[in-house]
Amino acid sequence: MTVDFAEMTTSSFLLGLQPADYHSLLAQAMQSLDESTNFTLIWDSLLNAFFDLFSVYPADRTLIDYLNGAIEKHIVPLHYAFSYSLTNANRMHDGATLYLLFQTFKHLNYTTGSPLYMFPYNIPELVVSCLTVLRGWQSLVRPTVYGPAPSPVAEMLLLLLSAGADASAITTAQAAMYYNQVAQELHLLQTPDVVHLDDNLRAALDSYMLALRIVVDDNAKAAQEVELFHAIQFSLSKSTAAGSASDVELTSMLLHLFDERASELSFGNLDVTVAILRALLHHLATPLSVFFKQVLLGGLNIIARRSSQSHLVHEYHAWCSIVTCRIPTALIKLAEAVVTELPSESPSAAVETALREVHARSELLQQVELPVLPDLGSDTSMFPTVLPVGDLKVWTSLLTSFMNQGMLGDDVAESLGYTAPPRQVSGLQLEAEEHGQDLQAYLAGRLGPDTSLEDSQALLGRAMDDYHSHAALAGAIQERFVALASAEDVEPLSHLCKALSQSDAAVDILCLYGSLSEVLGYGLVFVKGFSCEGVGDPQTAITQFGTVVLFLQLTFTRYQLSSFKYTIGTTAVDPGFLLLSHRVYAMHELLPDEGVSLQAWFKAVFSRDSEGIDDHILRTTPPLTLLRIAPTLFSESLALATAKAIDLDAIRNGCQFFFEENLNWTLVGVVKSLTMEINSSPSTAAAHFEVLKLLIEKTNSLPTVIRLCRPSILRISPDAPAVRPRLVDLQNIRKVVESLSVHGQMERKVIADGIAVPHAIVREALRLAVSGGPAGISTRRCLTGVSPASFLEILWADLQVEHATNTSSDVLHRVAANALVASALTADPRRPVLLPLFLLRFVPLELVNIQQTPFELNRHASSTELLALTIMSAMSLSFHLERALNLLAVPSPAAKLAAARLSPVALAHRLAAQLRGSSNPLTADLRQRLGAKQSFVTMFPDLGLH
Repeated sequence: MTVDFAEMTTSSFLLGLQPADYHSLLAQAMQSLDESTNFTLIWDSLLNAFFDLFSVYPADRTLIDYLNGAIEKHIVPLHYAFSYSLTNANRMHDGATLYLLFQTFKHLNYTTGSPLYMFPYNIPELVVSCLTVLRGWQSLVRPTVYGPAPSPVAEMLLLLLSAGADASAITTAQAAMYYNQVAQELHLLQTPDVVHLDDNLRAALDSYMLALRIVVDDNAKAAQEVELFHAIQFSLSKSTAAGSASDVELTSMLLHLFDERASELSFGNLDVTVAILRALLHHLATPLSVFFKQVLLGGLNIIARRSSQSHLVHEYHAWCSIVTCRIPTALIKLAEAVVTELPSESPSAAVETALREVHARSELLQQVELPVLPDLGSDTSMFPTVLPVGDLKVWTSLLTSFMNQGMLGDDVAESLGYTAPPRQVSGLQLEAEEHGQDLQAYLAGRLGPDTSLEDSQALLGRAMDDYHSHAALAGAIQERFVALASAEDVEPLSHLCKALSQSDAAVDILCLYGSLSEVLGYGLVFVKGFSCEGVGDPQTAITQFGTVVLFLQLTFTRYQLSSFKYTIGTTAVDPGFLLLSHRVYAMHELLPDEGVSLQAWFKAVFSRDSEGIDDHILRTTPPLTLLRIAPTLFSESLALATAKAIDLDAIRNGCQFFFEENLNWTLVGVVKSLTMEINSSPSTAAAHFEVLKLLIEKTNSLPTVIRLCRPSILRISPDAPAVRPRLVDLQNIRKVVESLSVHGQMERKVIADGIAVPHAIVREALRLAVSGGPAGISTRRCLTGVSPASFLEILWADLQVEHATNTSSDVLHRVAANALVASALTADPRRPVLLPLFLLRFVPLELVNIQQTPFELNRHASSTELLALTIMSAMSLSFHLERALNLLAVPSPAAKLAAARLSPVALAHRLAAQLRGSSNPLTADLRQRLGAKQSFVTMFPDLGLH
């Protein structure tokens, strides 16, 4: 975060700024932010500052005006300020302040029309919070001048109850929980010395309690019917094997879980993985053995694709680890969880049956053993074409996992080709035992600075090939990183970060078995607190610090984690200061100390009498200040060169300092800022392009910098006036960038046009689905470049094109449906959920589009059928996912958020209301198709034919 909004608010108030001036400052600060900013942190910072000031200056009218304007000008959403104030009301010890605060919210609700809640499913929680505040209201308000005045909280509660009269927006479990909480609060409100509730409010509360009760009762009945339906389905399908349609749904979800591997909703969280598999088991309604076989074959197909595609080979070891270690454990836990639902099939029998069917796929088992190594290109002639069964490492590791967990006997394993000795010990495990250590401790020791970088990389490579050592490797990396960052030991920490920066697979393994968020949190705290002021050799120290910074920037960028914040102990850290390092500041935006540092660095680097980078300037400049001012340093210097105030040769000479190890870590921000200025100010950017060319040519030995800047570089327009005369130079720059990328020319074509990314992803997924390959649409990647509405249009257009040539295919709509639902399964609160947008906005518009096209009976029927199939598949999957996540014994905040974002029953209710109210004749056709499938209507009675 580049602006301290809390400090701005406090300083403005203490300096006596008028509200209008404060709001102007606030608006300017907000305009300086970009789309990667985590606005939730800004809102928290602002509201916390207001509460701190109110504790010292109770009921201050200026502060109220400050807050009123911030909400009125949409800098802080009303619903967020209202929710925050309810949650933090116990920090207020002055009745007048509390009264004015909520009176302001009530007034803004009436005057601006902004709602008090963000989503309908937020209302029950706000109702409970309002009742909690009301319980303590009387003790605060009675001594004030307002005396018996009615509580604005009570009035706002009445508004919430009116808006939330339809409680179908929440699940059964949530309705039962809120019913109990409201009942408890009402009981407490009946005690003496508690604020009196007027008749209207009490009647509204009674009605709301009834609405919650109805949801509990109705949904419980519907759930029982669904359970009965599934019991029938299971009994009917026990002897049948599912086809490619269910296979594609499984592989799509497996790919999504891997795509989210850096979050809580992924393979790294075993409970969540089991819950999602449980949902898929009920959704597909297959016998347990068939489901196990489908999951294992889906995973093996994904491995096979990564072994044969050079641009995917970096994911090979992570997928081998998932299929041979994580999935077997998850399947066993799944079998234990559903044993009462499927009493006729024992888990061990299901495992044996599934493995025998997988073993019969000998060609696939061979394919997963032949990874195309990057240095060998696509030539596999040096490998044997067929390996003996005993040499199939992936297959042997898979059998070992089931054997270790007691689900596979030795005799059965031998019949499946398992020929390993009774006690199979890997080379790494043997080395650890020889040193008298467990494997994790041994690996942690070998990753220290006493081991050369080459040896550390070799060690990581050996560990990658030993799938059963991955848990120990993740533990060793996490343990060592946290210990070194906590001790502020920069030398060994930089050594570890350099090794990890060159091993994507090792970081993926950390995601699967450890806590990447903890590693990143400790890394951020370390970077924020680091200083060269007291070190003996600042040149070396800042070089090592830069290695840590580059690793963090690479990891945050690779996994798209910009919207998360990290808490270590009581310290909350936002990664914005690393991810916005490309921003160029106007001189008045810099803090006084930063302005002084900027002048000192200009003199040291770009002036004619430069004496170079000495220890003094490194000790007196905080490393993060250097990171922050580096793009501005180049921008200001190039502006002077363009104006002929300094010679461009002075800048070229100054660039030499940034090629050294002690400064090259700042070049990520510098290169990105140069590309932005070339594209935004092309007519005056000739000098910028000259310097960029120099930096790229010299930094090709620093692959991490190029990797982080690659998209920005490839987006430079060849038609820009500064570039057009030097197209050969641009081509040379692109060659340098592409030489360090496994994607090469293909990546340039995709990056050059942001909308091409979702098109390419969707088309490839649909092609793979039709051909029987592992298909999945990464909504995380697709939504990076286009809006949700644009993505839905792209998805549907490509789906219709593919459907037109494959009308008999039953897999296409399932790929699309999975993408719509999977968008809710993310720990990122800023990621949009696609299913509500699709059902409530896209479907009505698409029905209009179909109607307006020239009438062709077959075409209209085909389009409507495709819509119906997609809706039913997505809604059914969503129903089972929400239910499975709500059944988690200890759901994480991310799992709770995902369940709330799904809300299929509420969506069905709203969709049914829209369809019933539509005059479009195709709507009746769609309703007929949805209502004709009894299993679907059992889950969603609102969409039945009535």
